[in-house]
Amino acid sequence: EVTGGTSMNFKDKVCIVTGSTSGIGLALAQYLLEKGAKVYVSGRTLEHMNNAKAQLEKYGDRISFKLIDLCNYKEAEEYAREISIANGGVDYLFANAGGGTVTRFENITWDMWEDIFGSNVFGAIAVIKGVIPMMKQRKSGHILITASLAGYSVNPYQSSYVATKHAVYGMAQSLRYELEPDNISVQAICPGFVRTPIFTRNGEPEDAIPPQCISVEQAVDEIMAGIEAGDVTINVCNEAREYYKALRNNPEYCDAEMRNLAKFYSLQL
Repeated sequence: EVTGGTSMNFKDKVCIVTGSTSGIGLALAQYLLEKGAKVYVSGRTLEHMNNAKAQLEKYGDRISFKLIDLCNYKEAEEYAREISIANGGVDYLFANAGGGTVTRFENITWDMWEDIFGSNVFGAIAVIKGVIPMMKQRKSGHILITASLAGYSVNPYQSSYVATKHAVYGMAQSLRYELEPDNISVQAICPGFVRTPIFTRNGEPEDAIPPQCISVEQAVDEIMAGIEAGDVTINVCNEAREYYKALRNNPEYCDAEMRNLAKFYSLQL
């Protein structure tokens, strides 16, 4: 069970969490349901959806499931808009869906580029577009965009993933100022090392998961603390927080780290 230490009241709040059939998204959905929220869960694979239903359907009519591919951004926008209209608005949108791969740049096909931008960027844009009109009308709302440590850092051999996360991180920072007059908060969630299926989704062994990974439960606790504190950038895990500081205070260290990482991947791929 996911527990949290914030004083935020989620009872009867309407929440959309995309990419919520596994990993951080699933843990977020469970946390919100435990706190009494009404949660809309979505994902694009039947296997993960069935797993999420098995874990969450005990919450009864406070949860809704939708199998949807956010790469179909017009359908994704309509999905979010319908939820917003049906409930008189959405209180919290967690634009969380996404993924990535580690490979050489020349091996990234156009289909791969379209898929990663579709899920990580255009899917996020779509659901945000779907909820903003009602949020503006009500003069309230919270938008949480899952970027990554890669949203403000770089990762060799992950150029497509980094490109998408820079995009949504920059969008979050820009929207923050644009929507502030409408009393809509926008925050970027930037996980570092969290134990999720992203490390093993391409058949990698369990030992491919970095040992410093924190649990999804701890990640959710840190996310909630960041939301409550109003952090513009919610860094998740100590490594993310330390690297965020190092980028500003010790760029030479970061440069050396990336060169070491590039050398490591060059021998693996």
